[in-house]
Amino acid sequence: MQALVEPKRPTAIFRFDASPEIGGGHAVRCATIARELNRRGWDCTLAVRAGTVELVEGLVGSETRWLELACGSGFEAEEIATRLSADCDLLVVDHYRRDAEFERACRDWARRILVLDDLADRPHDCDFLLDQTAGRQTADYEPLVPSGCRLLLGSPHALLDSRFAELRDASLRRRRERPGLGRILVSIGLMDHNNLTGTVLGGLVQTGLDVRVDVVLGGRAPHLGAVRAAAARLGPKATVTADATDMPERLAEADLAIGAAGTTSWERCCLGVPGIVAVCADNQERIAEALSGAGAVDLLGRDVSIDPGAVAEAVLRLHGEQGRLAEMSASAAMLCDGRGVRRLMEVLGA
Repeated sequence: MQALVEPKRPTAIFRFDASPEIGGGHAVRCATIARELNRRGWDCTLAVRAGTVELVEGLVGSETRWLELACGSGFEAEEIATRLSADCDLLVVDHYRRDAEFERACRDWARRILVLDDLADRPHDCDFLLDQTAGRQTADYEPLVPSGCRLLLGSPHALLDSRFAELRDASLRRRRERPGLGRILVSIGLMDHNNLTGTVLGGLVQTGLDVRVDVVLGGRAPHLGAVRAAAARLGPKATVTADATDMPERLAEADLAIGAAGTTSWERCCLGVPGIVAVCADNQERIAEALSGAGAVDLLGRDVSIDPGAVAEAVLRLHGEQGRLAEMSASAAMLCDGRGVRRLMEVLGA
């Protein structure tokens, strides 16, 4: 009797980096896709530069492999092909310093290429391009991609962990039934290079409000020690968690979130969490404008220009306007339903 041969598992390779300067947004997006592909029976490898693994290792499961690149950027495509010794079914590129030149060099071994972008400022050679920025238009990318490229644009395509969609209905229902401001989540990002978290905590001290404060930061954030000291000034109702693995649950329990206008914006929107946001990088300006224009957030401005007084004023204003919190929640929920990864899987046929 002839032995059965198991079919080859499809493979995906992800090219991104993370660092205190770059932040962890690219890693979060790629890890979200990788986890879902793993769940669907794919083999995934994350190709990164030195230092990335240590910063974001906790974002992915043990079934995902890492490949730390050693050669110069001009030889990355060849190094990946040589060290992995196999073609791949999907290459995912999420990197502001990679463009059509790198993607074209990968065509010999990558059957299909997906680019994740939010800048629309350079050409790409890809089969799919996903930009989850609210309000993004086809015309923004048509001159930059091949004619046959499938464009997935706007916040309905936001790449969120499946747990956000699972918690969405309960989170929205709680806000409708029990409005108020009893718990604030502060999450500026994995690194928060300019320590906006410390500024926010100083502002919360100034408010004098008796609320729970939940602070989340990356375990290798450069100002983690200073953040812990700042949180202590708020008393026992303030906690600091490094490398939290339960962000969906934390956000679902929060009445207000203070954070950056980056990847976590869509997590907040999915769960209907009103936000006070800051722009912490140039690529966040368009997102911040879209969120503010939709009425989902109050915008503080650029992180380096924010002081504790501005934070205190914004929080106290919302504390005194319970109806405004409800309006912001409803507006946020309309921007993202948390099913972007599912939509991507359907397009990929994964």
